[in-house]
Amino acid sequence: MGGALGRGPREDPERSTPDQHQGSNSRRPPLRWDVLRPRRCRHPWQHRCAEVAYQVAYRIRRIRRMSPKAKRTLIGAGIVLAVVGYALLLWRGPWWLDGGHLRERDLQPADGVVITGVRTALVALGAGIVAGIGLWYTHRSHQHAEKLYQHSQEQFEHAREKDREQAELTREGQVTDRYVEAIKLLGSDNLTERLGGIYSLQRIMDDSDKDHTTVVNVLTAYIRHACPVSFEDGSASSRKKDIERLRRQGRLKPHLADGSGNSPSLPEDIQAALSVIAFRPVVESEAPIDLQMVDLSGAHLISGANLSWINFWAANLESATLRSVDLRGSYLAAAKLRAANLIHADLRDAVLAGADISGATIDRASLEGANLNGANLAGTIVGAASLAGATLTNADLRHTDLDGSDLEHAIGVTVEQLKAARIYHSTMLPQDLWGHPDVQARIARCEEAEALGEIP
Repeated sequence: MGGALGRGPREDPERSTPDQHQGSNSRRPPLRWDVLRPRRCRHPWQHRCAEVAYQVAYRIRRIRRMSPKAKRTLIGAGIVLAVVGYALLLWRGPWWLDGGHLRERDLQPADGVVITGVRTALVALGAGIVAGIGLWYTHRSHQHAEKLYQHSQEQFEHAREKDREQAELTREGQVTDRYVEAIKLLGSDNLTERLGGIYSLQRIMDDSDKDHTTVVNVLTAYIRHACPVSFEDGSASSRKKDIERLRRQGRLKPHLADGSGNSPSLPEDIQAALSVIAFRPVVESEAPIDLQMVDLSGAHLISGANLSWINFWAANLESATLRSVDLRGSYLAAAKLRAANLIHADLRDAVLAGADISGATIDRASLEGANLNGANLAGTIVGAASLAGATLTNADLRHTDLDGSDLEHAIGVTVEQLKAARIYHSTMLPQDLWGHPDVQARIARCEEAEALGEIP
């Protein structure tokens, strides 16, 4: 048995020389072949089996370390030997396997039956072996194809990721170039170029979420610089310089030019910048927008404009048209909203403390939870606005039209305020004030004046 297998030297594979590794395709670390070495066993047959296993493992390892050309030669020789051996087995196999029952010469029919049966079994065995080899080869080919496919997919994903990164870098470079050009246009003295710069920034904001905050900050700074509130507190020379600068840039309002204070209108570039801010894309965790102390008198925005949670402290929004505009949570303390159109506006939770809303129209507006502490609502048409939860402490309600208004759950409303306002039976008042004699008398007086076409 040992001579048939051919004992090889029990060399330690981990101590093999570099020459033994030439032509090897594998870079894997060597296995622990010493675990297969035969050790002392209780029975001789166990020791012999261990010896055979070690010799087989040793031969397999030697074959794996052969060069590809040597492997192909060995495989070819093995196939030739297998074919020759199988042919010899078919030819002489019946006598080798069952020679005691077969004649060498003068064969009889019974011998033919035995020979045919043995050869049929050998053919079936050979066909089974060939089919098994075919299945094994197909399985190996399938595994190789899967590995190639996975490798190609990894390469494709890597290439696509690189292309995506390159495209992103290219796009970022283009956005930067567009941003620089837009800023240059924004600083021009020509109105058309400034409008072009504003709408270029709008396109950048729509195309790049990362630049959203930057564009909004640039536009708000532009508005604050171009339209600060009033010149009334400055010196005559400073006012003259400011008016001259606005006239040169095409931003001078008619009511500033002649000092009449009539017909305020917002310059086109400021109106465009405000519209871009009002119709900005919705993003999560937006940075605060600062438009405090800006002169936006005469601004015009349509339904769908979003000015929620913006700081309009001490801003001038006189005669502004903000119909159906979203102003939720906006900080409008000390702002001027005289004669503003706020019909259907959403002013929930807005801060209007100390704001001047006299002469404005807020009919059908939502003011739930709004803070109107100390606000001037003299002559304001409140109409069917909802003031549930609104704070009206110290608010000026002189001649305020509350026809159809909901003040049932308003906070801080007093009898003195209601006596100065225009209230009717359609006005929903707090339960503790509705039955007050002075309130009822005021309602009767307003109803009578309404019937006579007079102003109460």
